[in-house]
Amino acid sequence: MTRKKKSRAPERAGKPLETEKIVFIALSVLVVVGTLIFYRMNREEGRTGDVHNFASMSDDPALTSMLQRFQADPQDLETVIGLGNYYYDHSDFPMAEMFYKKALEIDPHDVDVMVDLGTVLFFMQREEEALRAYQNALEIDPKHKNALFNMGVMKQAQGDREGAVEWWRKFVEVAGDDPHAEPIRKMIAEMEREKTEGGTVE
Repeated sequence: MTRKKKSRAPERAGKPLETEKIVFIALSVLVVVGTLIFYRMNREEGRTGDVHNFASMSDDPALTSMLQRFQADPQDLETVIGLGNYYYDHSDFPMAEMFYKKALEIDPHDVDVMVDLGTVLFFMQREEEALRAYQNALEIDPKHKNALFNMGVMKQAQGDREGAVEWWRKFVEVAGDDPHAEPIRKMIAEMEREKTEGGTVE
């Protein structure tokens, strides 16, 4: 399923671009005969352990540097989120989950991290937890684009196309000139056309 919408401090180190993470497949939504297509990565669901109990050795100097900063100051929010983003981008979702949860311990109201955590949980096929993460984010920021879009993806994954369209309509309402909005508008129109003509919407 990067990224940050609400106004905050300057870009964090290692933070994915919003267009890369605008919901997990950042538009692995394709308009193909009115069907939403998205990919789910099948990864082992086991947890890696406590976020503080891991070796700092790495072949990647950028990761090594972040791990060293984290070990020096585990409350450094920028570094913790950067580590979550690093592991997310490298598809190590259990590690990304741990660091995003650590970030939320430091700042329980960071909506962007909530959404990224939901994406990670979705990739690990923990859909109910992912749904709660998005819902929590929307309680704080009802116009969070990534959360709105992801809620549509969740509904689609559950076989609720009408529910998906409802959430995607909310997404396009707040998306403005976001480049991801236009293909979603076209997809909604196609789905509505199928419904009107009596075609399948499943």
